[in-house]
Amino acid sequence: MRPCGLYWFCFTGNELNGLPVIISDCGNQANEWKPCIERKIADQVFGACCDRFAPPECRGLCIYESNPIEARVVLMHAIQPSRCRLYKYLSSIIHCAAQTHDNTACCRDMGVH
Repeated sequence: MRPCGLYWFCFTGNELNGLPVIISDCGNQANEWKPCIERKIADQVFGACCDRFAPPECRGLCIYESNPIEARVVLMHAIQPSRCRLYKYLSSIIHCAAQTHDNTACCRDMGVH
C-alpha cells in the first residue's frame, strides 16, 4: 500500500503535557505526501486496527508495503486457497489503512485509482 492513510497523523514524537505535538510539514499535497511518522509505527497502528476488524488469515495485508514486488507477494500469500476472503474483509482492511480519512487526493497523486 502507498503511504497514505495513517500517514495523515502528523506527530513529531515529542510530547507536550503527555500528548503528541502535531506538525504540518508532512502528510499533505504541498510536501508531496511526505509521511509524518515512521513506517514501523504506522504498521503497528494499522495492525492493531486489523486485529480488531480482520481475521488472522487477512492480517498479513495490514502493512504499508510500497515495494510493488513485495506487495504482490503479500497479496498472493493472503489469497491462497483457504486464506483471506478478500470479498468479505477488504473493506475492513481499507478502513484500517485509511484510518477514517478521505485519502482520495493522495491516492490520485500517487497514481492509485
